[in-house]
Order: sequence, then C-alpha cells, then structure tokens
Amino acid sequence: MVKWGICTAAQDVAWRRMWRRGLVSCSLLRAGDPPAKEEIARFERLMKQIQLSNGVSRTTFRGRFSQWNEEIQQCLEQVFPPGPAPLDVADWAVSNGITAIEWFERLRRSYPAVEFTASDRTLYLIEAHLPETAETYILEPGGTPVQYVRDPFVLSLTQPVRWVYWVNRRLWRRAWGNWRNRWSRELRIPRGWSGLEEGGISVEAPPFVLRKLPLVHPEVVHLMTHCRQFHIRRHSIFDALPEPVNVIRTMNIFNRAYFSEDTLTEGARAVWRSLRPGGIWIAGRTVKENPPRHEATIYRRQERGWEIRKRVEGGSETEAAAMRVTG
Repeated sequence: MVKWGICTAAQDVAWRRMWRRGLVSCSLLRAGDPPAKEEIARFERLMKQIQLSNGVSRTTFRGRFSQWNEEIQQCLEQVFPPGPAPLDVADWAVSNGITAIEWFERLRRSYPAVEFTASDRTLYLIEAHLPETAETYILEPGGTPVQYVRDPFVLSLTQPVRWVYWVNRRLWRRAWGNWRNRWSRELRIPRGWSGLEEGGISVEAPPFVLRKLPLVHPEVVHLMTHCRQFHIRRHSIFDALPEPVNVIRTMNIFNRAYFSEDTLTEGARAVWRSLRPGGIWIAGRTVKENPPRHEATIYRRQERGWEIRKRVEGGSETEAAAMRVTG
C-alpha cells in the first residue's frame, strides 16, 4: 500500500486531502501579509500534525484562556492600576501564539502603553530544499530533520512509517540514509538565524536553498510586523530575561508531567530573576478543554519570596517549587 501527501497549496483541497490521506508538507506553513482565510485554516490544520523531535506538540486554540484572562486582569489591576503608565509583560511558552494575541488585546484596553513579548523555544522550522534532486527536508532550527517531502510523498522523520505502507517505508529509509550519509554533512545554517526577525527569511546555502517556516500563527506574525508594542522572541523557560519585567505568564509548561521537582524549581528561579520587585507571575495548566478549566496560581514577587495572590481550582503544580525560591 501507499499513502500520498499534500505537497502544494493546489493539492490542499478537501477531496484531495481525503483521497491522499497523508501528511501535509510543512512548506505550506508560509502565509501572506495579511494572511488569507485559507492560509490561516491550513496553518491550524497543519499544526495538529507537527511533532518535534522531543515529542512536544504545539497545538493551542482561540478562546482557551478567555475567562482566565478576566480573572488575571482583576488581580493585575489590584497591583498595577489601569492607566497610561508603561507595563512590561512576558508570555512564555506560547506555542503558536494565538492565546498571546488575545491576552495582549485584553491588557491593552486597561494598559494602552503595555509592551508585550511572547516567546517560545522554537519559533520556526527550516525548509532545506535541494534543487538538484527536487527533495526537501524540513528541519528544526538546530538541524534535526522532522519531515521529508518529495512530491507526491510527505513523510514524518520523527515517527516511523507503518509497515503496511511499504512504499512509503522504503522511501523513509532511503531519505534517512541520504540525510545521515551525505546531506547532514553539507548543511550550513547561517549564523544569526535565532528568531523570526533575525537573519532574513531565506538564503542560498549550497547545495540547499534555506527558508524559515514560522511555527507562529499567521495572525501573530502579522501583528508582530505591524504593532510596535507586540514582540515575538526565542526564549527558554529556564533562562532569566536580559531585562526584568512586571508580569510573566507560564501556562501549560511548568507541570510535573514534563519536569521533575528540581527542574520546576530551576524554572521558578528563572521567573524570579526575570521579574521586578512586586511583579506578578501567573502559572498553571489546563485540566479540561471543553469548556476550558485551569488549575493556576497567581504569585507576587516579594523581597524574600512569593506571596500567593490567587489560587484557582487547587492551584498550580509550581507552588512547592516556587516556595523553595527566595531572594
């Protein structure tokens, strides 16, 4: 048996997706400015398929934190009165960033001078196209391959192909072999490609032509381009920010399902070093999706430790780790 993929925008129509039954090429993550409705819909479908080499998926959806944003707002306004004064806010581990936009728009109604920075460890993939062979490898920024594309095939390189699709499996083995034995040695990723804005979008790096493929929602990229108060940056949740801010939110990342207690403490320490005295940290996880329900804690940074300002549904799993971090 064989399974075809979706390699071009022309192939990405309902009846072809049903007939081909395969993966969609990550090359189709690209969108215009402003993005068209069909490009937004394609991005949202494609994100559900993408899995990075560490096994982390990057799915989130509109309205996930709508009610939670209002509860956050009530706490913030008790500490930072609404008005024209600047407010620096950081939203960590935002996945595709659509919930970051929603929070930014809510904050801006009360704090028109808010400076908002959304961040994630991986902001884009790299399309490494080989004009000589018409092959394309989709790579993580560090060079790890996650997908192989050669029309009419699209193959995941982070998950094995089922044995029943023996044609795809044979091509998968050949693609991996060529990568290990030749192409990985010839790949040269330009220095300075650390974020969506740095180093340009595409470059020739023989034998490849390299192009960035944003993992950030097209609407987020559009806002970043046209709003000076909204920024997207690459950032690890275990690194302190270069300049401290007033507010940090970390939703669905500092959880025991992902990290040990020692690692959670390391993350809480990074948040502590990234906040100004009196700053607010919002931490939690989504425990139910429809309707969304969250377990969360809102902290305030004091001189020698954290003050718990609000606890929702039993609180965040970060509490024990946070209490181990002192000034």
